[in-house]
Amino acid sequence: LAEPGCAFADPAAIGPGEWGDVAASEGGFVAAVLHADEAGETLITFRLDPAGGSAPLTERRLDHPVPPARRGAGPIVDAARVAWVDAERGLHVAPLQGGDPAPVGQPASLRFTPALVSGGGARAIAWTDDSGTPMRVRARRLGADGRPTGAAADLTPSGGGGAAPVAHGEGLVFLDPRAAMSVAHRASVGPQGFGEAAVARPVGLVTAPPRIAAIGDPPGLLAFTAVGAAATTAVGLVPLEGATPAQPIVRGTGYGTLHVDADGRLLVADAPLDRPPESPRELHVHAVGADGALGEATVIRGPDGHARRGRIASSGELVAVLFEAAGRVYVSL
Repeated sequence: LAEPGCAFADPAAIGPGEWGDVAASEGGFVAAVLHADEAGETLITFRLDPAGGSAPLTERRLDHPVPPARRGAGPIVDAARVAWVDAERGLHVAPLQGGDPAPVGQPASLRFTPALVSGGGARAIAWTDDSGTPMRVRARRLGADGRPTGAAADLTPSGGGGAAPVAHGEGLVFLDPRAAMSVAHRASVGPQGFGEAAVARPVGLVTAPPRIAAIGDPPGLLAFTAVGAAATTAVGLVPLEGATPAQPIVRGTGYGTLHVDADGRLLVADAPLDRPPESPRELHVHAVGADGALGEATVIRGPDGHARRGRIASSGELVAVLFEAAGRVYVSL
């Protein structure tokens, strides 16, 4: 496993897959990988040890598989559970090591990864409902057993929209994506439910669909996919309070969707290697200072020289980056 600022080991293949996620767990990391084939979709969870080995925990054949062309986001995992959206736009959550999945709610978007909040005493799951205009962010609390409890809450601000929720401390951050100036919102999560969403700050012109990641302890910073020069896709970084202009993480040199993820003060972002929307990507990993200063990028590529859809997790000085390349999911430790 690599320390922040150090080179990562050569990527190790976990197995076939198009989407995945990684999270810190006791003694190492856990991962979830989603793979589509002619017969449907399979969701496999793994334990990753500090020496770089992987061992399967559970394997689930999804009852309602999503055709690859329709799926625009993958599963989400934390130290105890995994969640995913199926073809009927139903959101499900299940224990990492066996146990039946529990339905959370629907409709859930296939374009946005759900969010799991597990900081402190807060446990919740949030998702994007894009069945109408504007889109909305909905959430449910999770009990001590990890199963949904209580009714779903609509966190969308009055008169606005909501999309792309991500966990941040003991709460959530999400966007109200607008045609011109999009706005970031916060919502707290507590034992009794959810606080009213409050404006964090304007962030500017974001891509459709937007990708975001919250960095550091609240108030923290926000990485987001922005519309760059000549309508290219860029990744920007702003403090989650005030009105400081965005600084670039990935400059707008290509088109198409870029992915960004963060854990603690580490972030990973797709960076295009050419201009066309489907051109190959590589991953840029940065440490981010409390003042928003970016450390030098560490570049990660798979065996074929490409990498995309990066996800990152840190545990003390240990770091894991999971990504997809050529139909397989890899992890760099």
